Amino acid sequence: MIFDPVKEYQGFHRYIPRNTRGDAAVEELKKVTDKVVKSNQNQVDYFYVDEVNRYVSKRGQLDGAVGELIDLNRHYNLGVGFTARLPQQVHTEIRELADYIFIFNLAGKASLEFLDDMAENTRKAMETMGQYECVMLDQNRNIRILSPVPNMDNMQVNMQGGFD
Repeated sequence: MIFDPVKEYQGFHRYIPRNTRGDAAVEELKKVTDKVVKSNQNQVDYFYVDEVNRYVSKRGQLDGAVGELIDLNRHYNLGVGFTARLPQQVHTEIRELADYIFIFNLAGKASLEFLDDMAENTRKAMETMGQYECVMLDQNRNIRILSPVPNMDNMQVNMQGGFD
C-alpha cells in the first residue's frame, strides 16, 4: 500500500491524502496507519510513504506515525519504505535505521556534499552512474550501483554492479 501525497502511483493500491503538509497531514498519516495498516496486518505486506519529509518533525525525536512504523514494523510483520527528493530531507533516524538506501541522480551542491556523510565514497559513486542507474547503500553501507529499470532502452540490467 502506498501513501501517495503527490498522486504519482496510478495502478497501485494507494491512499491519496487530503492534507499534504503540516499538522493535518501528520494526523492523516497517523489515522491511515492505525485504521488501515495496523488493523489489517495480515493483508498489508508493505507500506510505503512517499515524500516522508512532509510527515516528520524536524525537531529531534522521531515520533508520530513514521516513528511508530520504524519502531514497530517488524512486530506488525510489515515492510516499510520511504522516499524524499533529497537525502538531507530525511530524518536522521530513518537514514540510520534503514536497511537499504537508494539514491538517484542528484545535482545540487548541498546534496552532493551530504552524500559522503552517509557512506564514504557515495559521491564518487554517484558521479560514475550511467542513465537509469542508482546508488544503493546496504545495511553495512557498502556501495553498489544498480540499474533498477530492466530493459530500459534495451540496456542490460546491472544487478551485479559495484563500486571499488
